[in-house]
Amino acid sequence: MNPIECKSQTISSSQVDLSAFGFSQQTLEVAKLAYVSLMTPNANVAMSFIAGDTVTSGRGIALTGVDTYEVQGKANISNLKFIRIGATDCVVSITLGTRYV
Repeated sequence: MNPIECKSQTISSSQVDLSAFGFSQQTLEVAKLAYVSLMTPNANVAMSFIAGDTVTSGRGIALTGVDTYEVQGKANISNLKFIRIGATDCVVSITLGTRYV
């Protein structure tokens, strides 16, 4: 991957979408790949990148421990959203890049 920018955000009991991470519009326009990493050990987060979907603690892709998940394509990246699973807030980091490996 050719990284452009990395941002982190605390995920709590309300859905958090990509706009909360603070990426510039210019960065989002050129990004083709995202690495989503759960940075908080012993925590869990649910993630979705389906347009119009509402992510819940029981619905979405579960990231646990210190997992990393690759998301490809502008549409999928722009639809990223998260919510914590359980009682522990956690930090999610997103690294955006411009090319596939």
